[in-house]
Amino acid sequence: MNSIRAILKLIAFWLWALGLFFGGKLVALCLPARHYWRWRGWLFGLWARGAARLLGMRIQAKGAPPPAPCLLVANHLSYVDIIALLTQMDCTFVAKSEVAGWPVVGYLCRGMNIIFVNRKQHRDLARTMRDMNEMLDNGVSVVFFPEGTSTNGEKVAEFKPSLLELAAQQNRPVHYAALHYTTPDNAPPARDTVCWWGDMTFSNHFFNLLKLRHFDLHLAFGPQPVQASERKELAQQLWTQVSAELARVKSVPQVSAATSGELEEAISL
Repeated sequence: MNSIRAILKLIAFWLWALGLFFGGKLVALCLPARHYWRWRGWLFGLWARGAARLLGMRIQAKGAPPPAPCLLVANHLSYVDIIALLTQMDCTFVAKSEVAGWPVVGYLCRGMNIIFVNRKQHRDLARTMRDMNEMLDNGVSVVFFPEGTSTNGEKVAEFKPSLLELAAQQNRPVHYAALHYTTPDNAPPARDTVCWWGDMTFSNHFFNLLKLRHFDLHLAFGPQPVQASERKELAQQLWTQVSAELARVKSVPQVSAATSGELEEAISL
């Protein structure tokens, strides 16, 4: 039964993703350039909310997302973090350059204006910062994950400071959020099914994720942004705040959104 559920959800997920993606491309060609960014935000928000429903992701958000445009950092647990944050705010993401070459996923990411950075080439940082600035100038928030890779969620890994150079140079405030996933009592733990880390392959992990009837995301936005004129100091302060916010999220008894009405409210459809 779980495998049948996963297959049906997989078909529905990709039909939704590809249909909305190519439909959006077609409509965007007919729009004046001045309307493109507003259209983009609405379209990807719609896609994310539909994708969350299809995956069975039930979002319980605490605090308000910062107004656009802004810089926001978060701990990184899975590729579904992108869907979760897109349901809450108009944003794009900074991702490692390898993602651009992934079959299907890479094409969709390029269409979403995701900024790719080659972490192995230090000189690529200047180009990445220009792209981040461009998105902010167009009113789109930029989200990135300073841990540099996804983890099993047990703790927040050390923040790498390189992508915080833009904020440090401009003394720009950086907002933050903490993400924490849970699964039902009768399902495998989130660290093995939702979190994508270590040597897990994408295809096997995604299919096993789809076997879940549902899972919960507990998302907390920090109350105040952090500012610093030196990127290492900024990284340390943000790590401290995200770690503290994650600890608070984990300490709260997890209440599952059991009814469809609660589910619709949770993901703001």
